[in-house]
Amino acid sequence: MILNIPPDTKEVSIFLSGGTDSALLLYLICINKVDVVIHPLTAVEINSPFNKIAVINIMQEIRSVFPDIIIKDPIFKYFSQTNPTEDKANHFKYVMKPLAHRVSFDGTTHNPPMADMIELGMYNDRQEARDNNATTNILKFKPFINIDKKEIANLYIQYNLIDNLLPLTSSCVNPTHGTEPCKECWWCKEKHWAFGKYDFE
Repeated sequence: MILNIPPDTKEVSIFLSGGTDSALLLYLICINKVDVVIHPLTAVEINSPFNKIAVINIMQEIRSVFPDIIIKDPIFKYFSQTNPTEDKANHFKYVMKPLAHRVSFDGTTHNPPMADMIELGMYNDRQEARDNNATTNILKFKPFINIDKKEIANLYIQYNLIDNLLPLTSSCVNPTHGTEPCKECWWCKEKHWAFGKYDFE
């Protein structure tokens, strides 16, 4: 997959959540542009900080595959989902986005088809903004915005990442002890719909 990174770009940022989409996007940045410095930015929910572990593991794997690319240590910023003034949406708007570079990458994908979401009990809890096709802003790259997670799974197969990168990712927002997915949250259902497996499998 070709990312149209402006040729004069020397530094980029990526919102690295620890999930499948942003992990793949980090890999794709590395194979598309080897002379760039990458700055990962990670939001961590105080009461469920397990995605931080996934980010650390993903970083270790990507750095081992691309030892010549400069990937800075992630900047971790913590928020509380129970505090309306510090919830995830406000956290991204007021804390994460100001840290982003001129060229920043976001791994947001399109929602699954409506019929599949209804069948799996995902429809009512979906992020409605992900229902519609969008135009990618050249300075804030969202290369997956018009594809769903099943297409992400196909890219994992295409780049032979199923056995090494996928097991390091974490989608569940409420894993037991950080090692057992709840299998009930929206993100667990989406991952299983696309990959046929949950976290840590």
